[in-house]
Amino acid sequence: MILRGIAAAPGLAIAKCLRLEPPPQIATDQNISCDQVEAELAGFTQAVQQATAELAAIADNAKEHGQTDRAAIIEAQSLIVTDPTLDEDVRQKITLQLISAVRAIGQAVDEQAAIFAMMEDEYLRERAADVLDVGRRLTDILLGRQRVDLSGLTEKVVLVAQDISPSQLAMADAANVRAIVAETGGRTSHTAILANNMGIPAVLGCRGILAAVADGELLLVNGDAGTVETALSAEGQLVVGRELEHRAEIQSGLRELIGQP
Repeated sequence: MILRGIAAAPGLAIAKCLRLEPPPQIATDQNISCDQVEAELAGFTQAVQQATAELAAIADNAKEHGQTDRAAIIEAQSLIVTDPTLDEDVRQKITLQLISAVRAIGQAVDEQAAIFAMMEDEYLRERAADVLDVGRRLTDILLGRQRVDLSGLTEKVVLVAQDISPSQLAMADAANVRAIVAETGGRTSHTAILANNMGIPAVLGCRGILAAVADGELLLVNGDAGTVETALSAEGQLVVGRELEHRAEIQSGLRELIGQP
């Protein structure tokens, strides 16, 4: 079976599937009483501080490894976390609507993301994903929910998810992430930019991929064509293996030219 999406980062990869399940839905009936307002505001303040620290640590790590593009994308998310407009909007919702910080954050980021999603410019439209990613980080902190850690992978995998956020990919073990496939995202998303920067083939906007594949299933990801192939035959695997060897030889030859006139 061949599934099609958007060719977001070039390259060819074959590896076992690792599915990243989407986080559970949050209950929407999270009203609070007047005497709970201060505690919710304090919780939001603490979440912003923790999120800022987490993103700073990711950016610093990227800089230490000379990954300036990766660091710049994470620093852009830090600006969203501390955005005065978002801060004021969340605090007003908590205070005036008497809703929890989790619900206020959800509403605020959804509204901001909707504004980006309606923009004509493709690059600006994709910024909606960054706003939503920041919202998820703040929500996870408030709920005490652990985020998926991709830094300690022990085998080569193709990551398959509904959405792979820039901050998740920035922390991933690039040596073991052979490719990424997501149901959302496009060529100008920060996830696509990061995948290109890290040399990881990516197919984004691949609708239905989570339901179509299973953990451990062998997948062939073609980031040049924007396709994901399942149920590869033994002969097909040999053909892919030879193609990967050929591409590796070309890359090796090109590396010898680095620094030459």
